[in-house]
Amino acid sequence: MTSIDFTTEESVNYILNYSEMLINEMSKRKTRIQDCYKNEQIIILAAMISYYGFENLDTIYKAFEQTYFSDEIFPLESKHDDEIVSAHCMFEAIQCPNNKIEINRTIRFATPPINDSQKIKELVHEINHSVNSSISPICKRNNLLVFRNGIAIYSLDELYKEAVSLEEAINEEQALEIFDIINSFKSYDIKNETLKKDIYKINKKDTIIGYRNLVLDINPLYMNTEFNYVLKNKRLTGDLREIREHFNNKVGRSSAFQELAKEMDNFEKTRNTTIQQSIRNKVYEYVRK
Repeated sequence: MTSIDFTTEESVNYILNYSEMLINEMSKRKTRIQDCYKNEQIIILAAMISYYGFENLDTIYKAFEQTYFSDEIFPLESKHDDEIVSAHCMFEAIQCPNNKIEINRTIRFATPPINDSQKIKELVHEINHSVNSSISPICKRNNLLVFRNGIAIYSLDELYKEAVSLEEAINEEQALEIFDIINSFKSYDIKNETLKKDIYKINKKDTIIGYRNLVLDINPLYMNTEFNYVLKNKRLTGDLREIREHFNNKVGRSSAFQELAKEMDNFEKTRNTTIQQSIRNKVYEYVRK
């Protein structure tokens, strides 16, 4: 995977113009509901092409094409009093006439965004889930038909879930990196005046890190060069087994990855500090090797 280094005004303007063309093209086919936040989509798509590389454009394009951005506020309650659910992506499994199952995704805000920067960051977080679920979205786990959201697995009735919190932490780490690319666009003279206005509003200081405790606990693992390379490539292509096996082989225990994912889900439910320390220990098992 080759990220694109935007180092010239010409290249930044080119990728923004190219992204605008793609978003306008796909919007003609997005007719299920009204698709909103067009300028934000253009800016985010440009940053994602930079982040994942042109070799993954088809995967990125498919995610944007199959995910709707709604401006409807759809409230959700948080599991914890000190947390507010800002944006979320709603899933709907559709049985097609050819017996193929498709997953419709719609991004909505649960509360109005607190500022323009946080709005962009939240949209990046949600569409990044979709990008990392474009390939092989439906699969089988123990003879159960499931769909994936990045490395998280859900049964079609959503009664069974696994690795949800690990996915959220990893996805937020990537969202922050993609947001940094967007923020860097301000260093150049953007020719498209409408996009320029939106880009120049962005300030990283105005954003809040989501899933903060999980992100901080998993950060040493995420920043490990070897793990990050496997994760970024295999999560995008849906080769989740390779991620698990890489982690397990490095730690030397066949259930190590599942144990980490389960502990993170348990911590997100309970906020138990003993479980949090267990997560840190399991991360250390990998990074110390």
